[in-house]
Amino acid sequence: APGGPRGSGAYLGVVPNYASIDAENGCAIDGTSAGSPAEAAGLKANDIIVGWNGKKIANLQELSDALKSHKPGDEIKLKILRDKKPKELKLKLGSR
Repeated sequence: APGGPRGSGAYLGVVPNYASIDAENGCAIDGTSAGSPAEAAGLKANDIIVGWNGKKIANLQELSDALKSHKPGDEIKLKILRDKKPKELKLKLGSR
């Protein structure tokens, strides 16, 4: 599971669109988990995550790798596309 075994690792709380696993233009999400850092930051279904702390995110694997490189409590900046318009969100990663 992204972020390590259950009970450890940083937690974002997005429901990824698995069709974007091999994408090249970002990781689309189908929604967020209730009470998650992603929900609190305002992420919504159909958002596409394209950046993480200034680094390009091309697909689900890159999003997973970025998450694994952080720990709970880290503050990050996500760049997303919503309705084809760029938007930046700040959030604090949770723990599993």
